[in-house]
Amino acid sequence: MAEPGRESADTAGLCTYVGDGAADADAWIFYDDGTPPIKWKADPSAVTVTAQANLELTTCYKGTASCADTMEEYARGKNAVADIRFEFIQLDSTGHACRTHSTASRKTITDEGHHFITRHRLPNIPVEAACGTRTFLMRIYVKHVSGQTFKVDGLQGGATSLTNGIAFNDR
Repeated sequence: MAEPGRESADTAGLCTYVGDGAADADAWIFYDDGTPPIKWKADPSAVTVTAQANLELTTCYKGTASCADTMEEYARGKNAVADIRFEFIQLDSTGHACRTHSTASRKTITDEGHHFITRHRLPNIPVEAACGTRTFLMRIYVKHVSGQTFKVDGLQGGATSLTNGIAFNDR
């Protein structure tokens, strides 16, 4: 899975922005970010699965070339704070959540670093027969807490995905 095909420089203003003003207060990455949610099916022999993802966030201070001009609201030095929750959900036969596995954290994205990668991993998730399917859905919830508006980085140079996720069978 990868964030929609949007350039990191975002000259067209198509990226997902989270923060104040014209930005959204929160976002669901890999879920309602402009691409259809991707479902993943565990192998029939898998007893457990692992999900992992990285999410790249970039602060949008005045003068940065990484964000659309309409998103630049603060002078440099107003670091961003975000709450992030990574979820891997086993679906039931109606396509609704049966079992949700998640991990949450609060991150500070400094203007000095500007581009900030968060890494998430949920290992050894049991494939529950009671759910009636072996189908899973991955998503990352991001909420602006304070400071700079930030954006979710998509592609760099049209080829390298900066925000992506993967799931695989363990055994």
